[in-house]
Amino acid sequence: MTTVRGRTIYSLVGAITISLAVTAPSWAWSLPKWSTLPSATSLQTSIAHDAGATTLPSALSRPTTPKPYYGIGQLELAGQTACKQSGDPTLVAPCVMGDRQATKTVVLVGDSEGEMWLPSLNIWGLQAHVKVLRYVYFACPPWHLPLPSSSPNWKTCSTTWHTYVEDAIRKLRPYAVIATGMPEVAQQASTTASSSTVASGMAEFFNAIQQATPRRVILSKIPWFLATPRTPVACAMVNRTALQRCNGSPRASLDPTMTSAINTTVANKLATVLWTQQFFCTSTVCPIVVANRFVYSDSHHLSYDWSLYIAKAFGQKLSPLLGLPQLP
Repeated sequence: MTTVRGRTIYSLVGAITISLAVTAPSWAWSLPKWSTLPSATSLQTSIAHDAGATTLPSALSRPTTPKPYYGIGQLELAGQTACKQSGDPTLVAPCVMGDRQATKTVVLVGDSEGEMWLPSLNIWGLQAHVKVLRYVYFACPPWHLPLPSSSPNWKTCSTTWHTYVEDAIRKLRPYAVIATGMPEVAQQASTTASSSTVASGMAEFFNAIQQATPRRVILSKIPWFLATPRTPVACAMVNRTALQRCNGSPRASLDPTMTSAINTTVANKLATVLWTQQFFCTSTVCPIVVANRFVYSDSHHLSYDWSLYIAKAFGQKLSPLLGLPQLP
């Protein structure tokens, strides 16, 4: 293995193709093989095992260890030169990931919390033969939320971007839409908006696209560490032999406002939900290091390495929600 810009790149001998029914495209050769990734059951076992760890693995504690990051990069964007957010996002074509030749299209809509799931969605799309279109605008969740005019991007987000994305979905009529995002534009440690406000914003979004596709899925929030004095990685560096001090818990780390708003949205049959807590926590602990990987890149985003690592477990839970065959 070699490390390139903070990513673990698997050798050509070990990962010549992903486990697909057809040969993977050349740009996918360096992605982890589906068969090497943990299943949903195996992932839970691994999380439970490492929840009790007290010592930071030496490979993660070296001064030269690159800082974890989230989102996509040159590997996922191979062959695409103008699809990343820059200036007016409505002038940028959506990035295409997963199986780019597939007939089924799934649209991902989100802010930075959507971006962080793209490494998982890319691998899942390749395995499930689904094309994934990225509609991401940072600091702009898809929900129609009250946005103060003092916010730097308030007009672009609340008017231009939302209108653009919803129009695009209605024209595309995709197989499915996956949506995720913060309950507030400027997220604080505690959500100030009420659950009814967030649920109303979700309803406006899903009502706008309801006729375009019958399959609408929300990715629930991951554990947040916004209320802690340090990010998970910084905490781990300070507590290298007392790693348990940095772990979160489902009760403390999962936003109750967002959970309530999602439950309301599901009850109103506007969408289904993939509860993502299962990819991070046991019933009592949300460890910050699992399988020699930092789980988080900062206080509220999962890391690129973790997004890759959980792709199989994630895909096994996502496919049935979309009416697709269960993945091995």
